[in-house]
Amino acid sequence: MMKLEVKQINNLIVGNSLADVEGISMASEKQALEQFISLSKALFSAEELEAVKHYFEHDEYEMAFEGLVIELYSSGKYPEEFNFAKWKELGIAFGLDKETIFDEKFWVKFNEWGQAHRNDVNIIAFLEAIHLENDNEDDQLIGTINLLLAKMDLDEQLELHGRLSPKALSNIYNARDKVEMHPQVKEHIVFAFFGGKIVEQGQIAKPLFNEMLYEYKANGFISLESILITAMKKDSLSLAQVMELEQFLSGSAFLKEAEAFKCRGKVRSGEKLDADQVVNLLHLRAYHALDFALDHGAISENGLKALEEPTASESDRKIKLALFQKARAMS
Repeated sequence: MMKLEVKQINNLIVGNSLADVEGISMASEKQALEQFISLSKALFSAEELEAVKHYFEHDEYEMAFEGLVIELYSSGKYPEEFNFAKWKELGIAFGLDKETIFDEKFWVKFNEWGQAHRNDVNIIAFLEAIHLENDNEDDQLIGTINLLLAKMDLDEQLELHGRLSPKALSNIYNARDKVEMHPQVKEHIVFAFFGGKIVEQGQIAKPLFNEMLYEYKANGFISLESILITAMKKDSLSLAQVMELEQFLSGSAFLKEAEAFKCRGKVRSGEKLDADQVVNLLHLRAYHALDFALDHGAISENGLKALEEPTASESDRKIKLALFQKARAMS
């Protein structure tokens, strides 16, 4: 069920990282600082790190370390292979927990910066190590996720979905109705989960479609409507699925793509669009669908006449003029 021991879970809850549990081995202070500077080079220009390198080269290691960290926490950046416990140990070795040089609030800001990253790392590690199904009732696991999320700011939570593996994303998605999270965070998680599933499966099969439909009806997430509209554009839905969506989706973007989808289906089946259908597509601004029909010679004579020359001040004149010229060439 789980890869984490009880001791490790408790450490995560109180704010320690998995690396803290396993212990830390530090090289000499100078070597450690040199490594930290090297790992941070990709984040800044040479000019931005010029002062840091100057202090380091003149054996002012405390000033070099403080200057480096100030650059990092001021920009909200983290170097590769970041382990806050090691950075904090070096800061203590330099005495920066007691006295600083450049910023009197350095130690507070340093810890807030490190803790923000640690919170992300801890919940990601936990979500990777567990397994949750939709009907899971493991209150301990849900409780731990809630405690770890509570340590994160909303901005951090909103970025979490982009840092999770498919497995971790699936775990928090399956616990979405039991985990205490902001509605925007939940929408991000749901959007990322279904987006990943579509990429994985290459289509929207009936079970996945039904699950998306259920989630939309329950929460009305706009992001799910966006996924479905994109699927229509790519012809990844069936006509029956689109007709089912028409029962409760009525936004202009959806209506436009639904009509365009049905238009392409008619064209592929050998039908020709009549004047009423052309006028409706013009009204919906589904110009790409009309262009598709023209390219396939799938507009009736009356339909071609409905593609009139736009006036000089008419909206979308350029694309309407292109459609008009193409229609005139065919009539």
